Amino acid sequence: MIIADLHIHTKYSQDSLLEPKTIIKIAERRGLNVIAITDHNTIRGALATLNAASKQNSLVIIPGVEMRILNHDIICLFTTEQPKRINNYAEFLDHARELNAVTILAHPFRKRKPLPPDLIEGVDLIEAFNARTPHEANIKAKALAHRFHKPETAGSDAHLSVEIGRARIIFPQESEDPEELRNVLLHGKRMIIGKESPVAVHIPTMAIEICKKFVKHIA
Repeated sequence: MIIADLHIHTKYSQDSLLEPKTIIKIAERRGLNVIAITDHNTIRGALATLNAASKQNSLVIIPGVEMRILNHDIICLFTTEQPKRINNYAEFLDHARELNAVTILAHPFRKRKPLPPDLIEGVDLIEAFNARTPHEANIKAKALAHRFHKPETAGSDAHLSVEIGRARIIFPQESEDPEELRNVLLHGKRMIIGKESPVAVHIPTMAIEICKKFVKHIA
């Protein structure tokens, strides 16, 4: 069976310090066999994690990126190319399809911004459970996926090591082939389990972001 956490950040995000090797080690220790690396607006963390994985690792790593497009975040999976930041939902989703990426509307109700129909209808999946998102917003996300007949996905949105694996999507199938895995994600039966992270996890990530901005400013 596939046990996946499909939303993890590395040190290449502005608000995380997680090393790729650390993520791999912890994910395997916690019983995950598939993870997706989805740094903010950069593919660098995904590529670094792919490079950090050894042949001894049983973990399948899906390269991805979480792109901020206008008011919402769109995860692109199964791409090793950096997507362009196009501030138009329909045009960006067309661009993602050109990269052969699978698209996910991440935590759609966290920011309480209007959700344009072309965005909801254009993505492949909706993140119905995000461990960094309040419970009420996750319930709304699940209802949104159901209303628009979109497959659900889940991720811890981990920025800290303690968060990895807090949200899991489980598929009864087995697959290590990227194309098979893509097909399972889009069409396979699934079960989502997990627990929302405490609000306190946002404090260290805000501190990390401030420190990184300060160091960049004085460098």
